[in-house]
Amino acid sequence: MRSSSVYFYLPIIQTIRYSDQVIVFVNLNDGNHEM
Repeated sequence: MRSSSVYFYLPIIQTIRYSDQVIVFVNLNDGNHEM
């Protein structure tokens, strides 16, 4: 059970990290366009 739960949560954590990086990248691009 433990190992299966780790394999289940690992992709979710990676997806959250990836989405956070994309949001920051988009925000930086928006700021550059405003300037």
